[in-house]
Amino acid sequence: MNTIYFNKNNIILIDSSYYVFHRYFATYRWFSFQNIDVSVDDITNNEVFITAFYKHINNDIKKICKKWNTNKDNIVFCVDCQRTEIWRNDIYDTYKATRVQKNNFNKKIFSIFNDYINSLGFKYISQNRLEGDDVIYLSQKMIKTQLEILKNNDINVVIITNDNDFLQLVDKQVCVYNMQFKELVKRGFNNPKVDLLFKAIYGDKSDNISKIGSGITKEKALMISNMTDIEREKYIKESGYEEKFMLNMKLISFENIPKEYTDIFSNNVKIILEN
Repeated sequence: MNTIYFNKNNIILIDSSYYVFHRYFATYRWFSFQNIDVSVDDITNNEVFITAFYKHINNDIKKICKKWNTNKDNIVFCVDCQRTEIWRNDIYDTYKATRVQKNNFNKKIFSIFNDYINSLGFKYISQNRLEGDDVIYLSQKMIKTQLEILKNNDINVVIITNDNDFLQLVDKQVCVYNMQFKELVKRGFNNPKVDLLFKAIYGDKSDNISKIGSGITKEKALMISNMTDIEREKYIKESGYEEKFMLNMKLISFENIPKEYTDIFSNNVKIILEN
């Protein structure tokens, strides 16, 4: 059982993979101006690079705590399972298949990062078969349940990521920002349901999820998303989009995480909020 204790400050859930990529490439850009001749394969062994990497992690944490009036005890890194083990592969075998690692990225940075945040005593949550996105969704759901029981409306949950999938979770207590501290809700339609439906209809190239039909433009996707549920269901069925729409919703909507994995999460993770 992974028991996570939170105090009365705001709670920060960080998409760990996003953060590692963000911090690695930001450090890499800085390092490239230092005129140090090191190959990408050896960069994680370079003291100058790693020292800067650690330093900027520490600075990031300070900035996060200051912006959201919290402390490191209320920060949790939410970690991906192995890509080949993601449950979505079971229903869509080309999920994320088009993603290619950049040639200036050294994947050893992940284990270096994990060791470092462990040494600093940061909390993290992971589970077999779940992406970090799923972990964030299930964690914020648990937290909101606890807040409701405590009748506490003063604590906010801040999700740090650059993934528009999380727009479906935005409400009065949940907000989504990236590491530039830009609020992702401004990318969407200011309506979590419409944001979810639009993505399911229009697809997501970054995850190799295609549109529900070749004739779907952004304008048409938004039009369908804004229909009533009855109108949308009728339109999608009559247009022959039903099967693809249902598949995309299974892949994109966090509410469709299979019960067997949500049950395992509930049995393995316990969240306790200070009363």
